[in-house]
Amino acid sequence: LYMCIIDCLSTIVFILPLHLDYTKVIILILWWRNFQLEYWRTFQLVSTCKEELKARRNNEVPHLLFLSNLLISKGVTVLLDALKILKEKEYTFVCQFVGGETSEMGAVQFSEEVDKRNLNDRIAYVGRKVGEEKEAFFRQSDVFVFPTYYYNECFPLVILEAMEYKLPVISTNEGGIPDMVKDGENGLIFEKQNPYSLADCIAKLLDDEELRVKMGNAGYDKFCREFTLQQFEHRMLDILSQNLPQKEKEN
Repeated sequence: LYMCIIDCLSTIVFILPLHLDYTKVIILILWWRNFQLEYWRTFQLVSTCKEELKARRNNEVPHLLFLSNLLISKGVTVLLDALKILKEKEYTFVCQFVGGETSEMGAVQFSEEVDKRNLNDRIAYVGRKVGEEKEAFFRQSDVFVFPTYYYNECFPLVILEAMEYKLPVISTNEGGIPDMVKDGENGLIFEKQNPYSLADCIAKLLDDEELRVKMGNAGYDKFCREFTLQQFEHRMLDILSQNLPQKEKEN
């Protein structure tokens, strides 16, 4: 149904009067088609708010989650360095790394990086997971960590997934992330490529379960209020409407 709507919008472009500025309309339609395909790949179905899920996980040992392919610029080694700092400070935690291997880093190299930092008792790499397997990691985790400094980062949907599962998010100010993660409200923003800054943010949430729950619930509320597929569709229609001349809208 949604793709049919987009196809109709694409057709409308070609029957509008010639004096319209096509550039904005075409860019918006192409962007929306792109976003929608990516959204459906990530969420599979139209996302609904998971009211039954509790933000409090009741894990005896706090669970941290990193979910991305093993790219250096996604902050893999920055996170490993931060976890080393936390272990040396005698914090208790486990961290699951979920994501596919890449030409930059495979499972063997990742294991070597973990060994170098003496983190074998705190970290597990489980590879790429999708569907219900991926969902299980979101459901069992206490904190989501996404320490990206990827140069082309825009609007990482994995953060929306974490918010949907009532997880507080620790990330950077790369791309559009500050519009998703409000520092001190539904998560924490740390200085890019700074493991000490990241360790401080993780420690703050490890120390305070109530803060984790509060931020997790705030992120969930923000997701339901601003980031469901229906909300994106409403915004898209508003933008299209604002970019059509009043005379054409009346027709």
